[in-house]
Amino acid sequence: MATEEKVLSTPMKRGEKSRRKLLSAARKLFVERGYHDTRPQDISREAGVGHGTFYLHFADKRECFVSFVDEAQVELQREVERYSHDVDGFEERLRAVFEAVLKYAVANPGVLTAAMADPDLIGSPSGKHIPIVDRWVANWKAFFDVSKENGRIDPTIDTAVLACAIVGQLNALCIFAQKTGASADRIIDTLARAFLNGITPQQD
Repeated sequence: MATEEKVLSTPMKRGEKSRRKLLSAARKLFVERGYHDTRPQDISREAGVGHGTFYLHFADKRECFVSFVDEAQVELQREVERYSHDVDGFEERLRAVFEAVLKYAVANPGVLTAAMADPDLIGSPSGKHIPIVDRWVANWKAFFDVSKENGRIDPTIDTAVLACAIVGQLNALCIFAQKTGASADRIIDTLARAFLNGITPQQD
């Protein structure tokens, strides 16, 4: 038991700690300055580590940015699952996801906007990394495809177009909420009703 407790209480390794500092600094600077105006040396300085330490963890700025985006995606997905895991109905799930995204954006100002910017720069040269925009659109499309099969949305709806529209509107509304302090409940209700009115099957 004593051995187990010792293992569990082992502090974060030095390399892991410096990587964490770099990612935290990168997050701050990518949000404040954007991708183009953030340099590796700026990230190192903000993190309080030597410039060479940056290259021990990341091959270049692109790789650091990809790590930032991946982290934001995991955080967002965690919030979406927390709000929607026990929701059954189509409308209820739609509203739950809207709420999760909006509240994440308000709690983490600028993170989603920064992570979604310049999608061509987010991808890695190998093509193995999927930009956050593409992942988000794919998730929404899968959700709408299932809803279409279940007769919950109009069968003539192009789910790929709908997914892109949702992602674009959510990002714009996240910025709107941060700038204006508009009620999250009002934004969610307006967005949900607007989309539901346009995609639900019409009654004869």
